[in-house]
Amino acid sequence: MASTDKLFAGSIPEIYDRFLVPLIFESYARDLAERLAKVEPQDVLETAAGTGVLTRAMASRLPAHVRIVTTDLNQPMLDHAAARLPGETRIAWQQADALALPFADGRFDAVACQFGAMFFPDKVQGYKEARRVLRPGGHFVCNACKRTVEFPSSEIESLLRSVTAEHGFTERYSRYVIFGLCKACQKKQEKASTMSERMRLEKTAVRDALELTLAIERLGFTFYTNASRKTKNDRGRIMFQRLAAEESDHLRRLQAEHRALLEENQWLRREPTRLPVSRKIAQEIFPQKELLKLQVTDEMTELQALDLAMDLERRSHQFFEAFAKQLTDPSGRKAFLDFAKAEEAHLEELRAEYDAAGRRGR
Repeated sequence: MASTDKLFAGSIPEIYDRFLVPLIFESYARDLAERLAKVEPQDVLETAAGTGVLTRAMASRLPAHVRIVTTDLNQPMLDHAAARLPGETRIAWQQADALALPFADGRFDAVACQFGAMFFPDKVQGYKEARRVLRPGGHFVCNACKRTVEFPSSEIESLLRSVTAEHGFTERYSRYVIFGLCKACQKKQEKASTMSERMRLEKTAVRDALELTLAIERLGFTFYTNASRKTKNDRGRIMFQRLAAEESDHLRRLQAEHRALLEENQWLRREPTRLPVSRKIAQEIFPQKELLKLQVTDEMTELQALDLAMDLERRSHQFFEAFAKQLTDPSGRKAFLDFAKAEEAHLEELRAEYDAAGRRGR
């Protein structure tokens, strides 16, 4: 890092501040400082401050009692930043590496970073250090290309610790889905809407069931299509082509049903999913790469193709049936039970086809 720092000495800090800051960074610094002011911090740490564009924005927007520690890895850039704010006694200037901050745990209630975070050699370490020096409930606010980042609230972090401790696992990443409306919006919606909450839940459950089923059917169609290309046996290939055509027909019907549901209920496009699982679970029913590699052979016969298809339909039927039993919502449970019955009917058709093919081969 030291050899790179030398590139920002001499006249470079002044040139950087005179030309690049007004052109690129100034408006973002104002925005970040305004967002930071909303959380009402008392002690702020700035990392990767450069020539101090964000420091100046914070100094003009945060109350006079707020203490600011401004740091950068490059001392000449930091010296230039300090020279732009003479007499600001509440700002402390300190050379520091954002990946190894020389501050005690929990010293600050806010950490701010302009665009420096996206250039950290080890972003995870940089974020860990920011989190370490924050007090419980503190905020890490930074700009990066096309995104802004803030740590969750102390209440969410407390909930995460409680859940992970209860179930004995280590958190790798988190997704937050927050349901609800403010009271004012809820009253407006109740006045404007003629749909009951029960009907809303029923429509959402049907949409979720359709979308999960569509994900499974798409994988089924893709698998049978790829299997027909891999199989050299004529009768096996024709059977896989037939199975792909059946999946395609079923897929079109489901797509039409899904499209009609959304056209009739435009609000469903914005409604979050309420399923307790991701649509990625479809990969467990049709693990395409494994199936193609391990079970589909070049010389797969008609009977073998049907046998594999029956196994997949059986999996699909068992999944829908078991999943329906886990749901407490009646409309969602009914939708998945209906899909389970459809898969069971298709399985019976395949069994009859298998028996007929067996008799022909005798």
